[in-house]
Amino acid sequence: MTIKVFCSLVRCVNLIIIAITMILVKHLIIDPILRAVLIPPLLSDFTFFLLVLSVIFIAAGGYAINDYFDTAVDTVNRPGQVVVGTALSRRKALLTHITLTTLGIILGFYTAWKVGRPSLGLFHVISAGLLWFYSSSYKKTVLIGNVVIALLSALVVLLPLFYEHQIYTKMIDPFGLLQHVYMILTRVFVYAFFAFMLTLIREIIKDIEDFKGDAQFGIRTMPVVIGITNTKWIAGLLMAGTIIILGRVIKYVWTTGNPVLALYGLTAVVIPLFIALIMLIKAQTKQDFHKLSLLLKLIMFSGILSIVVYYATFMGYVPRTF
Repeated sequence: MTIKVFCSLVRCVNLIIIAITMILVKHLIIDPILRAVLIPPLLSDFTFFLLVLSVIFIAAGGYAINDYFDTAVDTVNRPGQVVVGTALSRRKALLTHITLTTLGIILGFYTAWKVGRPSLGLFHVISAGLLWFYSSSYKKTVLIGNVVIALLSALVVLLPLFYEHQIYTKMIDPFGLLQHVYMILTRVFVYAFFAFMLTLIREIIKDIEDFKGDAQFGIRTMPVVIGITNTKWIAGLLMAGTIIILGRVIKYVWTTGNPVLALYGLTAVVIPLFIALIMLIKAQTKQDFHKLSLLLKLIMFSGILSIVVYYATFMGYVPRTF
């Protein structure tokens, strides 16, 4: 198996985005607030590296098994991009999934044990199981597969928080640390919500893009069951709702004295989301929905990068006001 084939199978670009997301959440949101109250993180740099590696392995295994199950339908939806059955045998794809997933689960349990909460390793087992059942059955059922992937995207943001479990246990004491707990929880959960909503919308858009092959092979996605027009309405309402909620978050950020971060959110997330909504309304062809899917992916990444702006203003490297 060549590096090019492997990267195509496991979506190396997506894995890099996952790693960047976890690193930014841990090092630019959680750790600075912990340091401010003189509480050392539970995750050392090496242990956190193993946690990120665990998530990447499980995600990579999920991509591999998805291609394993989707070999036939991808010949219709993505001709010329099919790896399994052409550049790579189905047996090797399955073996890749088993190897990566097993390594991911082992690393997950080891990391959980290192922070004193072995039960956290169950997140990795459940995630691996959901990815298997998503590929084999959930994605063939209206909305369930979309929600599963959206939840797993949100979990990528939340895992560093779950592993720093002293945030919601030992830090709750009479010495004013509850405010810092609130700071960490609100910021991390806002980004988790953002990841969930954008992923859910993008998965629905991708289902519209893949309508032809899914309908041909009897995969009951939302566009196949209720039609493309109705699905566009649902995606549009979700997008509009997300714009409104993020708009209120940005207004709050502005009024609490951080207009730099608010303006970044407006220009890099909300306005592009509004453009995406217009594109959705006008979209007719497979190429239109593909471009929309790519735009949503870019918006997700630019939204995650707002963590850098938050950190720069929080630490005073960039003035919070003009």
